[in-house]
Amino acid sequence: MESAQLRMERMLPELRDLEQKKIFSKLEISAIVSQRKFHEASISRPHSPEPYLKYIDYEKRLEKLRRLRVGRFGYNRSLITLSDYSIPLHILNLYSAAVKRFPESKDLWLSYITYSLTQSSNKLVTRVLSAAIAAHPSHSDFWTMASRFEADGDETGKGGGNVDGARKLLLRGLRFFKGNASIPLWLEWIRIELNFIETIETRQKVLGLVNSNPHADSDTNDHKKTKVIEDDLLMQATMELDDILPNTQDTTNGLSQEISSNALKGRDALLSGALVKVVLTNSFKAVPDLSIFSAVLPLLHTFNSSIRPLLLDLVYQQLTELHPNSPPALVLAATRRLFTYFPKGRTFSVSGKELVDVLAGTIQELQQLCKQHQTTIPIWDEFFQFMIDIYDELEEAELRTYISTIIYRTIGSLSKKKLDSPRLHQLVIQHCIKTAKVSDVLQFASNATKRFSDCLFLWTTQLELLLKNADSTTTDGNDLKVFQEALRRFPGSISVADMYIQLLKKQVIYGTLTNEDLWDAIEHELEVSLKNPTAQTDESSSLGLNSPSTVVEVYQRALAECPNARLSGIEFYKYLSNKSLLSLGFLSWSLESTNQENLGVLEHVHTLVTSHPNAELAHWMSHLKFLLLKKKDFSLATGLLAKAKISLGLQAATQLEATWMKLLSSL
Repeated sequence: MESAQLRMERMLPELRDLEQKKIFSKLEISAIVSQRKFHEASISRPHSPEPYLKYIDYEKRLEKLRRLRVGRFGYNRSLITLSDYSIPLHILNLYSAAVKRFPESKDLWLSYITYSLTQSSNKLVTRVLSAAIAAHPSHSDFWTMASRFEADGDETGKGGGNVDGARKLLLRGLRFFKGNASIPLWLEWIRIELNFIETIETRQKVLGLVNSNPHADSDTNDHKKTKVIEDDLLMQATMELDDILPNTQDTTNGLSQEISSNALKGRDALLSGALVKVVLTNSFKAVPDLSIFSAVLPLLHTFNSSIRPLLLDLVYQQLTELHPNSPPALVLAATRRLFTYFPKGRTFSVSGKELVDVLAGTIQELQQLCKQHQTTIPIWDEFFQFMIDIYDELEEAELRTYISTIIYRTIGSLSKKKLDSPRLHQLVIQHCIKTAKVSDVLQFASNATKRFSDCLFLWTTQLELLLKNADSTTTDGNDLKVFQEALRRFPGSISVADMYIQLLKKQVIYGTLTNEDLWDAIEHELEVSLKNPTAQTDESSSLGLNSPSTVVEVYQRALAECPNARLSGIEFYKYLSNKSLLSLGFLSWSLESTNQENLGVLEHVHTLVTSHPNAELAHWMSHLKFLLLKKKDFSLATGLLAKAKISLGLQAATQLEATWMKLLSSL
C-alpha cells in the first residue's frame, strides 16, 4: 500500500487547481493540507473503520463547500477541470481502501453504497453492490438492494429496467438462504414480478391495447410493432423461466402444466400471472412456517391488477394445503373475507351491515373448525386470540358487546365439557380486565385457579389482580389465605413470594398488620424455606434487574427492608448468617441498595462477601476500594490484597494487581 506522503503528493495538482480557480485561498489550502495529513496518518494503521469514516466525512463536507462556492462564483460548468471531480474520486478511493481493510463492517459497506448512489454512474453502483454481496453473501439486505436497483433503479433515475437481471440475481441469492432467512429475497422477487405486470398493463392502457386481440386485422401498424416488441420481451421472460426455476414440475394444481402449455406464451404467460404464481408457490415451499404468508398478503392486497383475486386464491389454497393442521393457518384462511392486509397492519375489508354479516359468518365458520379439530389440534387458543384481537379493532359498541358475549359463553361451554385449558383462561382473564367489573374479574380468576390448581401463571395472574385492587377495605384475611395457598402450592416461586411480601407491606400501610407482625410473617416464611428447600419454579429475570435468585433471598431482602426491625447492623447479618450461608446476590444487593452509612457494618458485609467461597475478582476489588477510599486504611487494604492474590489464583491475581496499581495512580 502506498505511503501517506505519496498520496499527499498526488493531491498537489488538485490543490493548485482549487487555488487557481480561487475557490479556496492559500490559507484555506494550507488548512486542507493539514487536515488531510492528520487523517492520512490516522488511517495508516487503523484498528476500526472509524478513522476512515471521519476522513470521508471531512472530504464530503469539503466537497459540499466547493460546490457552494462554484455555484456562487458562477464558473463555466462546461469547462471541467481536475478539481471538479477529484474530491468525489478521492472519497471513492477512501471507501475502496476502507472496505478492503474492514470487509466485515456492514455499516461501512452500507455507507459506501449510499455514497455511490449519489454519483452519476450505474456501473459504479452495480460494482459496489456486487462487492458488498461478495463480502457478505449471507446478508439479505445487500441482495434486495442490488435486485431493486436492477429492476426499479433509484429516485434520481439511475438503474432500473433490468427485470431479468434482478430475477437471476435473486435466484443466485436464494442459494445462500434457507427457511425464514430467505423471506426478504422471496418478497423482493414477488414485488418485482407484480410491478412488472403493473407496468405492462399500464403501458397497454396508455397505448389503447387493453381489449385488443394480437391477431386482429384492425390493428394499426404502430400497434402491431408495439405488440411485437412487447411480445418479444414477455416471451423472453417466460422462456427464461425454465432457467430460473427448472423444477416447476412439482407445483400444485397444474401450475407447471399451465406454464409449459403452448397456449401460454409471451404476453399471456406474464399477464395471466403464471410467472408470479410459480415464484409464490416455490416461496411457500421454501419457508416451512406461516411467516411467508403473513408477509406476502400485504404485497398482494396493494397490487392493483385484475389478476389479484387469482393470486389471492392461490395463496389461500397453498395455505390450507401446506398447513392443514396449523391452527393459525386455519384461522387465517377462515378470516379471508374479513381483512385487507397492509405492510403496517390490517383493516376490515367491509363495513356497515356487510361487516356484521361477514363477521358473524366468519365466527360461525371458526367455531365449526374448532369443533371439527378440537380433539387433534389446540385450535381453541387461536379462536380466543382472534376474538380478543377483533374486540380491540372494532369501534362499534354493539359489535364489541357481541364479541364479549361469545367469548364468555364459549369459555363457559368449554369448561363444562372439560375442553378448556389454562391458556384459554389466561386469555379470557386478560379480556375480562378490559371489559368486566373488578369483582367479576377476581371471581373468574379464582374459578380458573380452582379448575387448574397446578398452573403457576394462573395463580400469579390472580395474585397480581388482588394486589392491584387491594386497598384498606379489601386487604382482609381472605386475600391473605389466597396468597398463603399459592405459597403452599408453589414454594419455589420467586414471583409468588415477592407478591406475598408486597401484600404484607400493603396491610401494614392500611393498619391491618403491625411492623412486628410483618417481621414475624416474613421470618416464618424464611424458616420454612430454609427447612424445606425446593427447586425454583420461575425465572428471577422476569421480576426485573438485580432480582433475587432464590425464594430465601426474597425473604432476606424483605427482612432487611422492614421498618423498625428488631435487629439491625452487624447483629442482623450475624442473625441471617447463623441460619444459612448468605448468597453473594443478597450481600451485593445489601451493599448497593441499602442506605447504610455505618462504616463498621459496611466493612462487615464486605468481609462476608470476600469470605464467600464463590467470591470473584470484582468482589475483592470492591472491598479494596472501600478500605482505601472510604475507610482510608491503606494497611488493611494491603493485607486484603495479599489475601486476594492467594484466593483468586494466578491469572485473576495478575488482573487484580493491574487494577490496584491503576487505582493507586489515580489518587
